[in-house]
Amino acid sequence: MKERYKELDLMKGIGIILVYIGHSFNFPNFRWTKILFFLGNTIYSFHMPLFFFISGLLSNTNNEINLEKFYKGKIKRLLIPYFFINLIDFIPRTLLPNLVNSEFGGIKEVLFYGTKISWFVYTLFIIFMIFPFLDTYILKKDRYYLFGIVLIIVNYLKIFENIEIFSFKIVVSYLLYFYIGYIIKPLYKEKIKNGIESKNLIFLITSIVFLSLSYKYFYLSYFNSVIFAILGILFVLNISLRIKEDTITYRVFNFLGINSLTFYLIEGFITVVYRVILLRIISIEYSYLLVSTFFILRVITAYVVVKLVVVKSSVLSFLLGASVEKK
Repeated sequence: MKERYKELDLMKGIGIILVYIGHSFNFPNFRWTKILFFLGNTIYSFHMPLFFFISGLLSNTNNEINLEKFYKGKIKRLLIPYFFINLIDFIPRTLLPNLVNSEFGGIKEVLFYGTKISWFVYTLFIIFMIFPFLDTYILKKDRYYLFGIVLIIVNYLKIFENIEIFSFKIVVSYLLYFYIGYIIKPLYKEKIKNGIESKNLIFLITSIVFLSLSYKYFYLSYFNSVIFAILGILFVLNISLRIKEDTITYRVFNFLGINSLTFYLIEGFITVVYRVILLRIISIEYSYLLVSTFFILRVITAYVVVKLVVVKSSVLSFLLGASVEKK
């Protein structure tokens, strides 16, 4: 039986909370303060690389890939929810364009570029489409170190910066974190997981460095962005390994992580509704109140919808990539 690393579900749960926080600043003419600037930049320095890293780590197995089973699984897990959520998104963007940030890009955008509300799912799906080739001919061969070097050089030089089709520019960017997760899998349990659990001082030092510097320096160069993304991933792993089982915190983040795809997909719709409502109630001048209220309402609403509606329905779970609740 395939070993399950429970802390990875917790990491995804923390990651989806960071997505909701990061999008909590999404107001026109938003008033940034130093604290909110720090919070926003710190989150954006690593929260999306985190998901690609976990996907890469979980993809490294000793088994040969059954192509038919592999592709059917990815279509079911990623492509169907992607098409479904964009079909639903078509309605408000067409009928209520004043409430959303942009118009619906049409079937061309959905098929060839990835949409703004679900770019992560599209990008991850494209990575998985090429993954069997990478796994067989590169990653499981002696040349996997060379592949990492090539990825870094390509991203540093921005060689594919202008290639938008099939989200290629974004795929190449995030493929690095998928690759990092993949290559450290053999070291993960003994060296990384056990090492973090036993070395509290190193965890403390790493956390201080990351939190104090990433918000300001991660965007100065490509290498800075990679380093701080890795530090952020380790930071979340540290937190996840210290959440005790049989606690409310554990159960909440575990549920968020297992259903992180669903929470990601429905976040945009909940965001639009509450943004319209809150801007009529709270002045943009009260940035802290606006952000905190916006975040809390969206998380609670999403949690209730997923917990009480989506996972209770096999149809909705299938269409939104959720884990069906066992009766």
